[in-house]
Amino acid sequence: MGSLFGLTALLLAAAGTLLAARPARWLLAGAWIGYLAYGLALPFQMYTHSYYHIQIIPLVALGLAPVAEIVFRQAESGPRALRAGLAALILIAVGYEAWAARSAIVAENFNDAPGFWKSVGEAIPANADVIGLTQDYGYDLMYWGWRKVDLWPLATDLADVKNGGRDPAARFADLTGGDRYFLVTAFGQLDHQPELKKILQGYPVAVQGDGFVVYDLRK
Repeated sequence: MGSLFGLTALLLAAAGTLLAARPARWLLAGAWIGYLAYGLALPFQMYTHSYYHIQIIPLVALGLAPVAEIVFRQAESGPRALRAGLAALILIAVGYEAWAARSAIVAENFNDAPGFWKSVGEAIPANADVIGLTQDYGYDLMYWGWRKVDLWPLATDLADVKNGGRDPAARFADLTGGDRYFLVTAFGQLDHQPELKKILQGYPVAVQGDGFVVYDLRK
């Protein structure tokens, strides 16, 4: 939540909920309670996926409205310079956030992505059963490379708790049962799973390219 909005906006939205008129106050309070219940029902996704918080956007906006109303009412009764300063601050805040969002988008070049994932797809035999440690749920590989793979779980704190004490070899056999190949494109994730890395080193490399490796699980 803090990474999506910043704690200042969240705290102001909470204050606005308390400052809202009574019908709106109970409506907002009920919505916040519903959001918390939603989070308890989906604890893993709420902890690991920012887009599971998308429903909080209107809650924060509505919670900020009573705070903004107080500010604007004060500005209306103040001098013209105060209103101009407030408008300038709003423009600066909006402009800064827009520039930050644009900078995040243009900071990374994705021009090489189509060719890379096409080469990965071509390296995987057609109709082969493959499990992969890969990015974005394998969607890039499906879109550009026309190959669908089963997904090996990513390393997260909750995954460590869930699988704590479980034998790595037994887990590997359970998750890869029936698969012929193991694809790795997310090497950072592989470094965070040393047990998996050690197991894969015991299998021969079927295909290797720039940014990916395919292990043969049947040899």
